[in-house]
Amino acid sequence: MAKTDPQRRVDLAAALASAKPGERWDTQECAAIWGVSKPRFVNKYVEFPDFPDPEKDGNRHLYDKVGVIKSMLAYLDRHQAASLERAKRHAALLGGDEMEEALKRYTPQEIIHLNRLQTEMDQRAIAQGLYVPVTEVSAVAGAVFSEISEFMTGLSNKIDPHGKLDPNLRKLIDTNAHSRLLQVHNRLKALLADAVDGTPAAKARSARKPRLRRQG
Repeated sequence: MAKTDPQRRVDLAAALASAKPGERWDTQECAAIWGVSKPRFVNKYVEFPDFPDPEKDGNRHLYDKVGVIKSMLAYLDRHQAASLERAKRHAALLGGDEMEEALKRYTPQEIIHLNRLQTEMDQRAIAQGLYVPVTEVSAVAGAVFSEISEFMTGLSNKIDPHGKLDPNLRKLIDTNAHSRLLQVHNRLKALLADAVDGTPAAKARSARKPRLRRQG
């Protein structure tokens, strides 16, 4: 199985740390550190920047070991930079702040794979009825909030219809009721906003609970 670029980088860094001045690698050793066969390496090494010129030793071609390693690392750096720049352009086209953050932790290839898995999981969740349309939840939340609002408004009058309570106590009841009502409103608003915008709070909900999705 061929090496991945992260594996190559680890192996090359270790080899560079132990390399001694004047050491040489033949073509087979160069291919081995890169993780490919000798014929494939012969076709590949021309892409490496400033790859050292060979020195002939009979039928063998020998290359400066440190020069080979640095050339390979430079290739990996250039390849990684190009992939990152390409992924950033895609993120800009998609308008995704989350993509910018993901690129700090994953390679573009890993992001594509994770997105594919997430899409499959979402499709299964929809089929199992684990998603709830935002419009339905919004309607239910609005109705519930109206009932709570009606109960909380003028709560002191409902508790003390004859006005026998101390005025300060009545004021405290109404003030607290109004404060709680605002808290409920803000939480419902945040819940619906998270579901539509796809913010982290929405994604933190358990997969076992119904999740909100936009219709259409």
